[in-house]
Amino acid sequence: IASMERRNKGKKDQAGLKSELVCKNRLCAILKGMDADNDDEIQNHNEEDISFNIAGLVGLPKIIPIRGDAYKATLIMRPPRVLCIHVQRRHFDMASQRMVKISRRVHFPEVLDLSNYCAYAENSFEKDCTTKSTDWPKLPYKLMSVVEHKGSAFGGHYQTYRRDGVDHKEWVLVSDESVLSKSWEDVQRCEAYMLLYEEMASSCQE
Repeated sequence: IASMERRNKGKKDQAGLKSELVCKNRLCAILKGMDADNDDEIQNHNEEDISFNIAGLVGLPKIIPIRGDAYKATLIMRPPRVLCIHVQRRHFDMASQRMVKISRRVHFPEVLDLSNYCAYAENSFEKDCTTKSTDWPKLPYKLMSVVEHKGSAFGGHYQTYRRDGVDHKEWVLVSDESVLSKSWEDVQRCEAYMLLYEEMASSCQE
């Protein structure tokens, strides 16, 4: 609008744009002033106050703020070569009013199929998906290392379970200078803090 005024052109267009700008600013003021936890505020405004056409285009449906159930998910767009998963083991305990550590066991597979967690793949929350899961290519990832935290929410010691051997079928526990042979059952019983998966070769995807 300012550019059109400087060039002294399009006075009719300027009037339309200014009118639309006033409406948009009024709408933004209403939405910013609403309390997200107060249903009465939405009910006190009529549809014309809190509704608007998408991008100002005529003929498209109006967007009206409403409350309801929703699905939330985090999907992977570009699968990495190495997948690092962090297990959140700290939370604030309201009873003690302090951070505490969660020590419960976390179940994790030795081979993870990442295809179910990628964008555009079949997911349980996509009700309109008609493609069978068997039609999607598999993205197998092999667990290569597990970082374990021993201690409390305020301090402790980190140690690592990692694969060893030529064929990577054996496991060892590395803690400072100590290296001990371990089994897969030992790895599953640890207090996993970080899981590191590596993408398997294409020749192994069967």
